[in-house]
Amino acid sequence: MLLPISVFRVWNILGKDIVTAPILMAAFYTFGSVLLVLSAVKMPRGPNQAYLAAIVMLLATKFFKEGSHQYGDIPLAFYILSTIILFSLKQRYPSAAIRLMFLGGLTTSCAFWTKNEGLLFCILIIVVHSWNAMFSADRRRSMKEFAGFVAGMLPVLSALALFKLNFAPPNDMVNFSSFSHFWDNLMDFDRYRIISTAFAEEILLFNDGVFILLAVYLSVSGLNKVFLKNRLFWAPAALPVLMLVCYFFTYVIFSSNNLDHLQWHLKSSLDRLIIHIWPSWVFLFFYFVNGPEKTPAVRNGTYGEVHR
Repeated sequence: MLLPISVFRVWNILGKDIVTAPILMAAFYTFGSVLLVLSAVKMPRGPNQAYLAAIVMLLATKFFKEGSHQYGDIPLAFYILSTIILFSLKQRYPSAAIRLMFLGGLTTSCAFWTKNEGLLFCILIIVVHSWNAMFSADRRRSMKEFAGFVAGMLPVLSALALFKLNFAPPNDMVNFSSFSHFWDNLMDFDRYRIISTAFAEEILLFNDGVFILLAVYLSVSGLNKVFLKNRLFWAPAALPVLMLVCYFFTYVIFSSNNLDHLQWHLKSSLDRLIIHIWPSWVFLFFYFVNGPEKTPAVRNGTYGEVHR
């Protein structure tokens, strides 16, 4: 819903409905995702690692093709990436944590505003933050950060709740009628086989095997031990994996109980779901993996602090 409203707003400002407006909007989110990855990786890991991350983003031609279609998937990926970056920055800059959490709440609500999959991301981000807060040494500070996060979400979520309750049509996939086959679908192991195969193929063959290229780079470079030892850095890293798991069980439970329809559903939508978390995966990969730089500041993840 966010994307068409934004395009309409641009048309309203210009006073005419020119085709340039949606094209520029699509370009903003598509290339903005690349620039976000570049700048967010550069802060802790240095320029060379950041350039590698940007090159990998540019290699994903499927991402740019999807952006040219002007669907809501790329804006959703942009807001998911923005939120994960803000949560990562929160760990690095504790003095600005509440302000960063406010912005994180805003970008999370924008993700929900963009597509229904954003609601899943919104729920997961709350669960992950609550889990972190349970093991935090300063729970009072964690509560303040969470309050800032909620304050950032409220403006958009209030308007969105009003729309969903009064105007939005029912979801054609997740609704009360879809629960009629809940247990049958959940216990149908043929569904697990079909969905697992589709997920494995989509991930391994995504954009001509770019994940395989990343796996080779990881095997050569290894993971950065400084970040691995810090439990707080793992919270943002868990989000894309949790989203993938939730997408998997959405297909298992809510997709058509007809296996032919299930296969069609997977072929027509799974690639776009992978695109939702692709920029976040690239950011987190180059955030955690060792890079070509050998300076102590880069190895310890303090490059941005040294060069401020």
